[in-house]
Amino acid sequence: MCARELRHYFHLHRNNNAAFQTYLAKRRKRSHSIITAIENPDFDDKTLILFLTLR
Repeated sequence: MCARELRHYFHLHRNNNAAFQTYLAKRRKRSHSIITAIENPDFDDKTLILFLTLR
């Protein structure tokens, strides 16, 4: 299952701890590229966009 399918499965079966742990493990494996540096003038805008997309 992909992470999206696993998340959907977990939402339907909230008591399934194994599904939850598998979903968390898949989330941890996803790579996150660096999108900005702190000295970048649009640092706040980019981090806000990243935060909103990861929710």
